[in-house]
Amino acid sequence: AGIPTTWHVDSRSQNGCSAYIVVPSLGLEVVLQPGDNVIDLPALAAGKLEYTCAMGMYSGQFIVE
Repeated sequence: AGIPTTWHVDSRSQNGCSAYIVVPSLGLEVVLQPGDNVIDLPALAAGKLEYTCAMGMYSGQFIVE
């Protein structure tokens, strides 16, 4: 927590909603390109950071400590 973070996403496809990452709590929406995508995250508070695809079908979370 409290440290800016770089998130690398290895995207394999540009088809469908999985080609987008949405982090609602940060107002972040990223269109993924094939290959390595670098997303710079700000210093975060401790807790959970949830993300989804554009349709909310695929989701995950980071635990920020």
